[in-house]
Amino acid sequence: MSKYNELYNRIKKEITDGQIDYGKKLPSVRKSSELYSVSRTTVQNAYFALSADGYIISEPQSGYY
Repeated sequence: MSKYNELYNRIKKEITDGQIDYGKKLPSVRKSSELYSVSRTTVQNAYFALSADGYIISEPQSGYY
């Protein structure tokens, strides 16, 4: 399984388990890459997939929620 899929599944589980509250701003791509010890590209790919699947939304110039 690719790193971004692993991160996707981890964040998705945190969302569905209620560890990440609805509407709460997610850490920036840079901060998440440090937090999860992965590249920024991996975080971006995971965030894009989560957004495409409706788990998070992207607000331009603001971040991911």
